[in-house]
Formats: sequence, structure tokens, C-alpha cells
Amino acid sequence: MEEREDKSAVVATGSGIVVGAGKSHKYVWRFAGLIVLVVVVSLALGVGVRMLQDRPKTLPAKKVDPVAESTEKAQSLSVSGDYDQANTELEQTLKKPNLTTAQKFALYFQQGVNYENQQNYTASLAAYKQADALDQTEGVAHSIARVAAALGDKTTAIAYYQKAITRIPADSPLRSEDKVQYQQNIQALEAQQ
Repeated sequence: MEEREDKSAVVATGSGIVVGAGKSHKYVWRFAGLIVLVVVVSLALGVGVRMLQDRPKTLPAKKVDPVAESTEKAQSLSVSGDYDQANTELEQTLKKPNLTTAQKFALYFQQGVNYENQQNYTASLAAYKQADALDQTEGVAHSIARVAAALGDKTTAIAYYQKAITRIPADSPLRSEDKVQYQQNIQALEAQQ
């Protein structure tokens, strides 16, 4: 048998083995690469399907913060106008043992908001002051000042607007605007005395 060299065709050798030559040879490599790619993709899909089959049927239960849940429930009740039930919800939660300072603060602050929305300023002021005893924030000082002003207690209102100024966080983007607003509130109250 005669050997013939043709770059675009199959060549027969003297041993009778047929081999590819030239352009035909590169198509063999492309075909082999395609086969490998199909095998790899099939394996990846198989692994993915198996992982989906092995995953738990239910997600693990999330830990629910009873204080956050109570606060949210009280807010919803307040929005719907059921202030008494909202305040009852907060009172019951405040009676729970092992509450952290932050949790008590959140509950008292929400209670102050509820009473303020009811225009029960005396109860609101008491709740805000309980929150203030736990954590002295700008927000609680502002709330106490606002409620004291609504009650006509200008001295307390001025004192807490001044405290609010000192409690504005240094990194607050509204620091200067808040300070100006509190100072204007103080001036307006002083003019009324």
C-alpha cells in the first residue's frame, strides 16, 4: 500500500492504520474538546441536582426577638388606632424577665410615642423619661422637650432641647441643621416665658 500525503484527507499507511493528517487532525481535537466539555457540564449539573435533592426540606427556624416583635405589634396597633391594646402589649413585654437595657429602652420609647400620639402627654413624658434613664440619646431628649412643651412646661422643654444639642452625634450629617432647629425652639420658648 502506498503512502500518500494529503493535508485535507485521511492517509493510509503501509501498516494499514488510517490516521488523520493536516486539517482533519485539528477537527479531531475540537471534537475531543467538545466531548470533554459535555462530560464536565453533565457532571456539574448532576452535582447541582444532587445538592438540591439533599438540602433540608424546611429552613431552620429564625430566632424571633420577642421585644422587637412586641414593639412592631404595638406600632401596628397604634397605627390602627388601638392605643390601649398597643400599650397593654408593651406593658406585658416590659414585665418579662431578663430584658436587656437596650430592649427596655426600645419598649419605653415606643410607649412614649404611643402616649404622645394619643395626646396623653403626662404618660408620654413619664415613658420618655424612663427611656432617658436607660440611654441618653438625642432622640429621647428631643421627645421629652417636645412633650414638655406640649404640657406647657417650658423650663423642662428648654433643658431637654439643650441636652438634645449636646447629644447630637458628631458624625450626623444633619448635625448643624438639628442644632439650629433646637436653638430656635429654645428661643421661641424663652420668648413665651
